[in-house]
Amino acid sequence: MLLTLLLALFVVAADQVTKLMIVNSMQLGDDIPIIEGILHLYYTQNKGAAFSMLEGMQWVFIVTSILAVLAIIWYLARKTTKIHWFGLMSLGLVMGGALGNLIDRLRMPDHSVIDFVYVKAINFAVFNVADSGITVGAILLCIYLLFVHEKYKKKLKDQAVKPGETDGQQAEG
Repeated sequence: MLLTLLLALFVVAADQVTKLMIVNSMQLGDDIPIIEGILHLYYTQNKGAAFSMLEGMQWVFIVTSILAVLAIIWYLARKTTKIHWFGLMSLGLVMGGALGNLIDRLRMPDHSVIDFVYVKAINFAVFNVADSGITVGAILLCIYLLFVHEKYKKKLKDQAVKPGETDGQQAEG
């Protein structure tokens, strides 16, 4: 659980520091090429979700962020078995991203989120560190659930069963 919380804290800090740097050094709509035509800093404020979907429905994102963070905390607090570091890491990224964007939505008068990373080469949506945390964390969580979780649970169960015993019971001899 500590790994999850530390990673979430790191994502929130990185997200808020980078957003502060953008707000203090750029004007809304400024476009600064990092790699001309490929990667730009483009300062915008997003009132919706990814790709500006559901613009004007900020309350949905505020409630969803709060519920996501509470669900992760609840899951980690009540877990009955160990969780592989890969799963803990993915949850930390999602939690940190949700908190980073939640801070913006609660702080900004119009409940928008500050976005600034623009992959111009593919005309991808403008995003931020928190969005990256949510996206990468969600992808890693899917990978974890599909390929790691059951194998890890089985490994823990096998380690708990001592040689000569099955499912915690003495083998007959």
